[in-house]
Amino acid sequence: MVWGAGGLICGAITSQYLLEKSRVVFQAKSERNYHIFYEMLAGLPAQQRQRYCLQGAETYYYLNQVGGNCEIPGKEDAEDFRRLLGTMEALGFSVDEQNSIFRILSSVLHLGNVYFEKYETDCQEIATVVSAAEIRTVAELLQVSPEGLQKAITFKVTETLREKIFTPLTVESAVDARDAIAKTLYALLFGWLTDRINKLVYPRQDALSIAILDIYGFEDLNFNSFEQLCINYANEYLQFFFNKIVFQEEQVGRGEELGSARPRSPQSWGFWGVRAPTPWHVGLRGRPASQEEYLREQIEWKEIPFSDNQPCIDLISQKPYGILRILDDQSCFPQATDHTFLQKCHYHHGTNPLYTKPKMPLPEFTIKHYAGKVTYQVHKFLDKNYDQVRQDVLDLFLSSRTKVVANLFFGHAQVLARQRSLVRRSSTRTRRYKAPTVAARFQQSLLDLVEKMERCNPFFVRCLKPNNKKEPGLFEADVVSSQLRYSGILETIRIRKEGFPIRIPFLVFIDRYRCLVDMWSNVVPNGANCVEMLRNLCPVSPSMYYVGVTKVPTPKTAARLFLKEQLYQALESKRARAHHLAALTLQRYARTFFIKRRFRSLRRKIVLLQSRARGYLASGGNGVTAVPSHRQRYRRMRHTLIKFRSLVHIYVNRRRYLKVRGVVARHGGVTAPS
Repeated sequence: MVWGAGGLICGAITSQYLLEKSRVVFQAKSERNYHIFYEMLAGLPAQQRQRYCLQGAETYYYLNQVGGNCEIPGKEDAEDFRRLLGTMEALGFSVDEQNSIFRILSSVLHLGNVYFEKYETDCQEIATVVSAAEIRTVAELLQVSPEGLQKAITFKVTETLREKIFTPLTVESAVDARDAIAKTLYALLFGWLTDRINKLVYPRQDALSIAILDIYGFEDLNFNSFEQLCINYANEYLQFFFNKIVFQEEQVGRGEELGSARPRSPQSWGFWGVRAPTPWHVGLRGRPASQEEYLREQIEWKEIPFSDNQPCIDLISQKPYGILRILDDQSCFPQATDHTFLQKCHYHHGTNPLYTKPKMPLPEFTIKHYAGKVTYQVHKFLDKNYDQVRQDVLDLFLSSRTKVVANLFFGHAQVLARQRSLVRRSSTRTRRYKAPTVAARFQQSLLDLVEKMERCNPFFVRCLKPNNKKEPGLFEADVVSSQLRYSGILETIRIRKEGFPIRIPFLVFIDRYRCLVDMWSNVVPNGANCVEMLRNLCPVSPSMYYVGVTKVPTPKTAARLFLKEQLYQALESKRARAHHLAALTLQRYARTFFIKRRFRSLRRKIVLLQSRARGYLASGGNGVTAVPSHRQRYRRMRHTLIKFRSLVHIYVNRRRYLKVRGVVARHGGVTAPS
C-alpha cells in the first residue's frame, strides 16, 4: 500500500512470491484447496453452472481428495463470491474476461476428474483415458482440440531434426502430466490477474509504502515431499533474516528512537506478517552486533551464546553439494532417478549431524531443522523439480480460440524465449538451453524477496498456535512453549534481559524524565546529572546502568546512557503514572470549570423562574380572590394615582388655556365668554 503526501492511500502493488501451485492438485488432511473454487461453485447462478458443466464441490477430486465436508464453519462462500464479482466489476473486468476466468477455473476442476487405466500392448504398460467426457468438457471450456488435449496427457513428444516421436505414458506419468497442466493453468491465471490489478492501482508517483508479507508456515506432514522441503527451506532462510534484523535493532538500540525527532523514514516500510505455525530462529554467525558495541563502550560483558541455523541453510542450498543443488544436477541427466538423487545426498551428507539416513533402505532422508526433525520422501522429487510446460502443450493452448487462454500461454512462451536468449548471450560459446528448475526458481524468488525486505524497515508479527487441533478456546501450554522456544523468542528475551538494550542520549533522558523530579531547567546534560536523576527516581544498583563513553552523531553528539530493560520499564511506568495523574488533574479542573459555569447559568434561570412564579402567585392566579391581595391594592392605587394626575393635568391646562384666551381677547377686542 502506497501513501501520498496527504496521508491518503494513492495506490498499491501486489508482488507474487513462492506461489504454492501444489495445493491445486494436492491438499493435506483437513485442508481445502484455494477458496475461489468453492466460492465459484457456491455463488455462480444455475445457468452459468450448467454452461460450465459444474456440480457440487464434493464431486471433484481436486476439492475432495480425502472425502468429507468441503465447507468451513462460519465462512459464507456464496456471499464471498458475490463480493468478488463486485470487486471485479469495480476493477474494470469485462463480462467476457470474467467468463474466461471462470472457464479456466472450471477446466481445472474437470481436469482433476480425468481418470486413467492401465492397458498393456507389446509388453508395455500404457495409460488410456477412462473419462473421455471430461476431456471433451475441458476442451470445450478452453476452446482447444479434444484429441490434442488427450494426446498431451497420455503421450510424451520428443522432437528430432526430422520428426516428432510420440511415446505413450504410464498411468503414473499421465496423472503427473494432467496435474502439471492444471497447475500451469492456475499459475498463469494467477499471474495474469496480479498484473491486471497492478496496472489499475499502481501508484502514479513515488511515495512511502507499507508492504505486508504473509508466508506459509513450517510444515511437517505425514508425507513430506519436494513442496515441504522448499517451504521449510524458505522458513529457514527467513528465520536467518529475522534474527539478522533483530540483532541490528539491538545494535541501533531503542534509545535511538527515543532520541530522534521522528522515526527513521526509508523509502519503504516493511510489515511482515507471519502465519502460524511459522517459527523463525536465530541465523547469524559469531557475536551479535550489540556485543561488539559493548566492547567499544568499555562495558564489562560476557558473550551470550546463541543458535545458528546457517549450517542447515548450507545443507539445503550451498553450492555445489547442497540438497537442492544435487537435485538440479540430477534433473539435467535423462538417466537420473529419485534413487540416484537420494544416493548422492547420502554420499555427500551422510556424516552431517543435521542429516540422517534411514536405518532401513527406504526412499527418504531426514533434516534437523530449527523447529525439529522432518523426514522427506523422495518419490517424484525429480519430476516435481522439472515441472516444465512441454512444447506440445504450449502449442496446444496457443491455438485456443479463447483470447485470455491464448494470451496466457503466449506470454509464457515469450518469457521462455527471453530466458533462452539470455542464456545464449551470457555464454561465450553456443550451448544447449537448460530450462530453470522449480528449485532454482524458488531460490531466486526467495533471494529477491529477502533483498526487497532488506531495503525496508521490517517489523515482525509473531503468530502462535494455541493448540494443534484447530479448536477455539483450547490453550495447550506445551504447544505454545515449544513454539516460543524454537522460534527464538525466549532466546531474544534472554539476550535483552542480560544486556543493555536501552540506549538513551543524556539530553533526551533529562528531557524525558524531568517531569518526575524537581530539577532546574538549564541543567547540563552529562552523565553525572543523569545518574543523579536516575538515583532520585528509583533505587538502582551500578549493574543496572552504564554511562557510555563513545559519542554518536545524534542528537547533538551526546553520549548515551545504557539501561537494563527492567530499569527502563520501571522508569516508563513512573512516567506513565505521572502523565496519568497530570491528565486527571487537567480533567478535574476542566470538569470543575464547566460544572460551575453550568451551575451559575442554572441558578440564574431558577431565580428568574422563582420571581415569575411568585409574581403570578401574588396576583392570585386568575385575579379573583375573596380578600384583596397586595397586587390588587397596588393596581387600584396606581389606577387612582393616574386618574388623579390626569385631573390635575386637566385643571392646570384649563387654567393656562383661559389665561391665554383672555390676553388675546383684550388685545383683539373680543369679549371673552364668561
